[in-house]
Amino acid sequence: MIKQTKADNIKAWREVLVQLDNQKFFELMRMYLGKIETPFNKQKLIERLSAFLRRPNIKEKIITGLDSFDTAVVTAISFLPVATEEVLHGFFYDDYSFSTLYEKLRNLEERLLIYKKNTKSDGCIYKINPHLEQEILKTVNIDIFCLPEKIGESKNLPLIIDNIQIAGVYSFLIHNPSMLKLNGEIKKKFLTKFYSAFPDFSDSENSISLLIYAFINLGLFIRADTGLVANEKKWRAFSTLSPYEIKSYITVAATGKYRKKFLHSKTKAFYKFISSLQPTGEYQKSDLEKTFFLYMETVKVNFTKHETVKIADSNESYSKDYKNMSIIDIAKTFGIFYEKNGLFTLNGNFKNDEFVSEEPLLVSPAFEVTIFPSTKLSRLLNILTTMEPVSIQTTGRFEINRKAAGFAFQENLTAKKLCEILKTESKNKLPQNVEVSIMQWYKSFSSVQLYKGVIAVVSPEKQRLFEKSTELSEIVHSKIKEGVYLLKDNSYEQIKSSRLDFLFHESNTPQPFSQTRFESIPLYDEKKQSALTKSNWKKEIQEKQKKYFTNFENLKNKVDSLNLDADAKQSMLDAISRRVIIDETQIQKENIQSSKVEISGLDFLGKIRLCEKAITEKSMLELSFSDNNKAKTLLCLPIKIIRTEKNALLQIRAKQEKKIKQISIAHILKIKLIKSSIFS
Repeated sequence: MIKQTKADNIKAWREVLVQLDNQKFFELMRMYLGKIETPFNKQKLIERLSAFLRRPNIKEKIITGLDSFDTAVVTAISFLPVATEEVLHGFFYDDYSFSTLYEKLRNLEERLLIYKKNTKSDGCIYKINPHLEQEILKTVNIDIFCLPEKIGESKNLPLIIDNIQIAGVYSFLIHNPSMLKLNGEIKKKFLTKFYSAFPDFSDSENSISLLIYAFINLGLFIRADTGLVANEKKWRAFSTLSPYEIKSYITVAATGKYRKKFLHSKTKAFYKFISSLQPTGEYQKSDLEKTFFLYMETVKVNFTKHETVKIADSNESYSKDYKNMSIIDIAKTFGIFYEKNGLFTLNGNFKNDEFVSEEPLLVSPAFEVTIFPSTKLSRLLNILTTMEPVSIQTTGRFEINRKAAGFAFQENLTAKKLCEILKTESKNKLPQNVEVSIMQWYKSFSSVQLYKGVIAVVSPEKQRLFEKSTELSEIVHSKIKEGVYLLKDNSYEQIKSSRLDFLFHESNTPQPFSQTRFESIPLYDEKKQSALTKSNWKKEIQEKQKKYFTNFENLKNKVDSLNLDADAKQSMLDAISRRVIIDETQIQKENIQSSKVEISGLDFLGKIRLCEKAITEKSMLELSFSDNNKAKTLLCLPIKIIRTEKNALLQIRAKQEKKIKQISIAHILKIKLIKSSIFS
């Protein structure tokens, strides 16, 4: 299967070469094969070129000639499924200017490392030369994009999405369901109350909004007419995940709402990315963003218009403060990264709480409950409805009070059952006064009951469908009397999928996702501490190039020994410097191209001739000029020269701006010709 794939790639590469116009085709062949004898056959010439590239010593020279910039571009093309010029420019936006990257791509083309293939769906995309792919894949590594600037010290700092914080926020939201305005913003009085109980959130204005946004996107909370309503079944499924899975899912969900399959794939990519980082490495934010993007490709994640889903009950202004945040910004907000001097380091606590604590809860006579770090979230769901958060930091302090207990009673939790749960979780250390108060509160609560919601009146022969251990029993809030059932507020989806769906009219309003299962994420090996930094990696590349530099000097000496004029010799040396000529067999007169590719200073006529040459060849120009005493560089395609009595104007289409403008040739400080793509 692999051989067939390689054969298909070689066939595609040969087809691209056959379709080149004759001038570019023969220029390429002469550069690598020397003089072309007539009559010629394109297929045979391509076979000769393939044989040249298959030679082990040629492959070695090509691979050892790769510098750090070459390696980065080739690695990106290897991992990106749609490596168009625009995608690569976006990927390297923070590292290289458009003109620098453009010139590098042209150079890699003429060195036969990459080629351009035209596709119907994505246009022209870059591919690795199949004759060199095996050797290139041995040298490329996705981690080169995320090498730390330096190695620092490990720090364990607070995380606002550990189990204690999540449990506290869950409790706060169910007891304050009306805390959001219609536009999704948090009401000021609730925000003040929240920060007093959750001081770790006060460092970032967006932190609690992001967390609520993630909860809604995961379907853990639904926005109903009465406010936020917890989806109990989803919370129970969510609480069975490990702490690292919970943190990863929340971070990804804070970037948007996705379908189940895509959510799992993106979450898997995020955790794989986190596991690849040096524990104490200090990283550039742009490097982290690039690496995460590539890790998404490794788990076959592709954005399509069907993958993201608009939230039916949200307003655009709901996320207006943080909609442009990258996943790295969000991870930093949640405490997964911390920033120092503009560099990002992984918080040591991200995986330090993987240990699940079995310590009992402490219930004091003052009605205060203390929860210790790393307590499993699934242990807490049964009791969080009965208490409100007081102070959530390293440990969680909650208060059992009448109001909170009343909420639990509304959810069909009796006083007896509640006391049993508290005794179990506290190892039978429930103070008597707390137990007595709970019993009294329940007695008072059950003396008068007011119902609001959907009532189902069921005939005797169908009542068994609503009794215990049936599908419909899950949507029953309480049984009022024989045959009369009060249904839960958030029972729409379950009713819709049950045998009672004929009772409800379909709505055009999109409903929340109904899946209640969260897929597990594989546990990846954590990156071991290493001293390799970005600068060290570049030194390693330079060390590997020493063998090529020996070849480089031999080629220069060979050219010096030939009887060539100055221009011809310079042309040959330029080709060696560009690493297009890599073998002595290429040093032939047919490979001499003595025309100048760069003009600067006051050589006005030289500038004119170079512009005319670029127009004829449809090549790009890099123009250097001064604009308000600031040096500027512009990559453009020259269209025509407009001559006037005192000057000559060059009409160009700027590559970055894609619009036509005119510039005085006399005012251009330097003009550099950049050869057009071989494959365009």
